[in-house]
Amino acid sequence: MRGVALLRTEFDAAGLPLLRPLVEEAGLRTGLATAVRGALVQAVAEIAADAVEHGSGAGTVDIRSLDGALCCEVTEHGPGATAGRSAGLGPRLAEALITAPGAGGGRLRVHGTARGTSTTLSVPLPASATAPPASAPPATAPAAR
Repeated sequence: MRGVALLRTEFDAAGLPLLRPLVEEAGLRTGLATAVRGALVQAVAEIAADAVEHGSGAGTVDIRSLDGALCCEVTEHGPGATAGRSAGLGPRLAEALITAPGAGGGRLRVHGTARGTSTTLSVPLPASATAPPASAPPATAPAAR
């Protein structure tokens, strides 16, 4: 995923609580409305919790400003979501959150393979939003142990 990096962090069960403020900060930096930002934060939390519970137990969150949207990719390296295996409720809850009225018209895409699952959430950026300056490094957090 290209674009302007806003956040890249790894997570595991112990680090799940740290994701919410990091995703919130990325949304603030791009000017997302409160309702859209809240939906995105909750959606990412659901996907990450699903990755911990039903996947490899850990993953990566990568958030970027790309082509007028805030794109968030949550990746885990456990068994991928396939037709015969449920990925849990995380993706369905996340999709309901970001596509709900008032949530900015977001989209969700899940790509599962034998090597893992990548879930991409995207929400349109406000017309007045500008990408953070290139000198602003993406937010990061140490992986919880």
